Amino acid sequence: MSHPPNIFIMQKFNLAAIILIMLFISSCGPEVSEEKAPNPLIGVWEMVSGVYNFNDTTYLVPDANYPEAKSLKIFSVGYFVTIHQGYHLVDFQAIAGTYKIDGNQYTQTSSFHSSGNEGGEITMKFVIEEGMLKQESSRHSEVWKRIE
Repeated sequence: MSHPPNIFIMQKFNLAAIILIMLFISSCGPEVSEEKAPNPLIGVWEMVSGVYNFNDTTYLVPDANYPEAKSLKIFSVGYFVTIHQGYHLVDFQAIAGTYKIDGNQYTQTSSFHSSGNEGGEITMKFVIEEGMLKQESSRHSEVWKRIE
C-alpha cells in the first residue's frame, strides 16, 4: 500500500524536531559534578526486544507481523526521549521527559507523550551488560543495544 509522500515528510520532520528538542534540553541540563560516578544510561540505544503486558494481553516487539518496527531511546543528563516507528513505518510515537536513577532503578516521568499520557511515571529496574541495557517493570521488559 502506497502512502502519500507528505506522511513520510511529516515523519522525518517529527523525528528531526524531537531530536532537536532533546539536544536543546540536554544542553540546558544541570552541571555534572566531577565527584559523581558517570551516568551509564547516557547515550543512544536501539531496541532489541520488548514484552508488554496490558489488560491481560501480551505484546511482543519486534512482532512477526511488524518486523520493520524500530525504537530509539536517548538519554542525556536527567532527560530522555523514546521514539517508536511502527507498522509500515507509518505509526509513530514519541515520549520525552525526565528520569532519576536510584541504585539499579530509574524512574522516568513523561512531560511529552504523543498519545497523551503526559505526567505518566514508571519505575524500572535496569542493568547494563556488554553494551545491552535490560530494564524491567511490573508491566514490561525491554532490551536495548547501545549504538552511540
